[in-house]
Amino acid sequence: MPEEKKVYSVSAVNRIIASMFADEDLFSSIAVSGEVSNLTYHRSGHIYFSIKDEKSVLPAVMFRSSVTSGLKFKMQAGDKVVVTGSVGVYEEGGKYQLYARRIERAGTGDLYIRYEELKKKLEEEGMFDPAYKQPIPPFGQNIGVVTSPTGAVIEDIIKNAKRRNPHVSITLFPVKVQGEGAAEEIAEAIARMDALGFDTLIVGRGGGSLEDLWPFNEEIVARQIFASKTPIISAVGHETDFALSDFVADARASTPTAAAELAVFSYSEFENNRKGLSDRMNHAMYLKTERIHREMERDTGMLARLSPEARVRELVQRLSDKTDSLDLAMNRKMAAAKKALPEKALLDETMSRRLSALKQGFPRRASFDSAMESCLTRTLVAVRMRTKSPGELMEKKLLSRKADIAKAAAVLDGLSPLRTLAAGYSYISDADGHNVKEAASLSAGDVLSIRFADGEAKAEVLETHSGDEKS
Repeated sequence: MPEEKKVYSVSAVNRIIASMFADEDLFSSIAVSGEVSNLTYHRSGHIYFSIKDEKSVLPAVMFRSSVTSGLKFKMQAGDKVVVTGSVGVYEEGGKYQLYARRIERAGTGDLYIRYEELKKKLEEEGMFDPAYKQPIPPFGQNIGVVTSPTGAVIEDIIKNAKRRNPHVSITLFPVKVQGEGAAEEIAEAIARMDALGFDTLIVGRGGGSLEDLWPFNEEIVARQIFASKTPIISAVGHETDFALSDFVADARASTPTAAAELAVFSYSEFENNRKGLSDRMNHAMYLKTERIHREMERDTGMLARLSPEARVRELVQRLSDKTDSLDLAMNRKMAAAKKALPEKALLDETMSRRLSALKQGFPRRASFDSAMESCLTRTLVAVRMRTKSPGELMEKKLLSRKADIAKAAAVLDGLSPLRTLAAGYSYISDADGHNVKEAASLSAGDVLSIRFADGEAKAEVLETHSGDEKS
């Protein structure tokens, strides 16, 4: 009886083959060189293509997740490339294919290895550490550029820099950006520009293959960028290209245009911001001034209320009010006292008449008149002062003073020359009012005034005699 054959399904066979590829270390990481054909960029982001040589074709795919990090150039049909990845089976389609993780142009495999080795070395030395990166001056005016004098790079930088700030200064240091000796030129240019004191340096070139960009991966360039005291922006290649200069520089720009925007501030935005800040500052100053003015008014009012001068004014006003009240009370007391003592006015009148009479009776006795007037004045003042004292005490004092005045008047009356005149004597004075005491002081023709007790007469001297002699 023939042995029964084991029958496999298509899926089982493909699965077995897939496991065979997976178990083989060779197929888990393999680099394959060839020419690109049947290239398709799918809308999903995956890239489908084939690698071929003169005799065979190998289907390949690069998934979207690997494109960003694994493909640094725009791949086209006919390109000679090296694809690094793994070989596996697409079970549903029943075919094996190359799953690409990295795609390089043919001949760049060794460069890529050198790139990775140098990158690791510089990173371990700390040259990529953000702590060493200088900030890009926000208001740079003098910008230095190290790049090729021909091509779109310098034109893009100048155009976009001037668009953002027409007052900015751009200085070009022309160098080779690819080929033999380019790295040395770039490093020397960076050193010389660094010594000139620019605000910012832009070092870069346009896109290209790994070989084209290689001068910016050289150690001499990386170390010169790191040593520069001037902040440096690296603008090498396009957005997906990364050179070692990008990692060492203080800032990385994806394109030359982006480098210009990073190095040069927008003048219009600056003016708008400045005007806005100026307006806000003026408004803040206005509010501050108004607040200070209100505080000063408040403090001035408080100072006026609390100052000693205000206190003195208040006390003076209170004293004035008290004085007015006291004067009113005294006037009322005086009015009452005058009603109670009507004879005071009569006494004042009598004393005044007697004083006037005495003054008329003795016009030549100036010293006597003055003494009498002072005595009587003091007496009257004392009497009047006493009359201002309220109540019974004032009345008692006034009566006592009146008695004193009466006694003084009696004494004065006893001493009065009027009594002498009444006894038959007379008072003679010359034309100047001087008392005539001696005949010898007179001459014939002198006019004399003779005062009697009841009046006065005028006389003229006819002649004078000294003793018994006749003159």
